[in-house]
Amino acid sequence: MPPGDGVAEIVALATDLQDLFPNRRYVGDGMGLEVLVSLYYSKDDAAVDETPAQAEIDGDLVEECRRLLKSRGA
Repeated sequence: MPPGDGVAEIVALATDLQDLFPNRRYVGDGMGLEVLVSLYYSKDDAAVDETPAQAEIDGDLVEECRRLLKSRGA
């Protein structure tokens, strides 16, 4: 699954669970996902034809997912 698609699922889940994990200051921070959400939406800022920018963001998304897993002992 491409990183953007996988993170889209995580962002959708975080949105669905906002009643249980409300945002405090930033979108997604109730679940500790604020960096991931920010990176996900930064893909919108990089034009679709800007392949290097999209690839860099995808790499950052993967790294953030790895960091989150590691920080949770997974």
